[in-house]
Amino acid sequence: MENIQVIKPEHSGSMFYNYKAPPPVVLMAVADSNCRAVYVDTGSYRKDRDCTIFKQSTLWTSIQTNMLELSSERPLSGTEGPAVSYYFIGDEGFALNRVILRPFGGPNLSVKQRLCNNRLCRAQRYAECAFGILSNRWRIFQ
Repeated sequence: MENIQVIKPEHSGSMFYNYKAPPPVVLMAVADSNCRAVYVDTGSYRKDRDCTIFKQSTLWTSIQTNMLELSSERPLSGTEGPAVSYYFIGDEGFALNRVILRPFGGPNLSVKQRLCNNRLCRAQRYAECAFGILSNRWRIFQ
């Protein structure tokens, strides 16, 4: 999720008020491993938490009602290993779910948990790169 600075709409009260900068609107997107946005949701207020914004999205509704059509399980590319399901990767702002993975929290992690966190972090870079490409391509998203 990224904040987009906007001009405050008329008659919006304090919904877009920000003491330090122009009023932000949240852009939530899902990026694939090719840094392409495959889902975009805008219009939420920065005062809302990430999990609240996510749970108000059509993506969450699709997940909850089993209407989301993810690709079928298949081995990871370049391997002949077992079939693997598709998951969304989020940060600590997202609640765990059957299709959402997030890093383990806390200071006392096992080696396997630290390794898992490292791999999730590497996968999250695709989303970071997608937002970087978006803001570099269209400077309005700076």
